[in-house]
Amino acid sequence: LGVGGLMNVIAGSLVSSDGTVASQNTALTTQNAQLSQRQDTTQSRIDAKKAALTAQYTAMETAISTLQSQGTYLTQQINSLTSLQSSN
Repeated sequence: LGVGGLMNVIAGSLVSSDGTVASQNTALTTQNAQLSQRQDTTQSRIDAKKAALTAQYTAMETAISTLQSQGTYLTQQINSLTSLQSSN
């Protein structure tokens, strides 16, 4: 074999169905599928965490509103008692 023949053999082995290029393509396709799965799993966890945090935030806002209402009521009651004491 001459240089041209040797180059032809090497090129043929690189691009054949079981050659280096095909092996690399298969490996990259597999890696891409694995990364896509990891991305989906991570996105699911992010969505679940977001839902949990949103629920906690809503509960906190409700608790704050309740406390503000109780504070307003107590202030009104104290003012009423102060008014009664002042008029006596």
